[in-house]
Amino acid sequence: MPPDSCAGPNLLAAGLNTATIAELLPCMIDNGTTLAPACVGMLPDLNRERTRLTEAITRLLTARDTLDSIITATPTETPEACYAQA
Repeated sequence: MPPDSCAGPNLLAAGLNTATIAELLPCMIDNGTTLAPACVGMLPDLNRERTRLTEAITRLLTARDTLDSIITATPTETPEACYAQA
């Protein structure tokens, strides 16, 4: 793959860090539509990265749900206790 290809940004957009990209890029081919592994031996690494992303997404969704609960529980009027701390 030529060095001026857009593989790096595509892999970054897929959530891979630069160290992983450096490891995988020499084994990738551009099939004209997308990047593809040049050999089946890359699949364990790609699946590991997919699992890592899925776990990160799950943690972020949990954090967002917690924040939503806090926002929802916030009273619409400011209690007197808030004025005392200001």
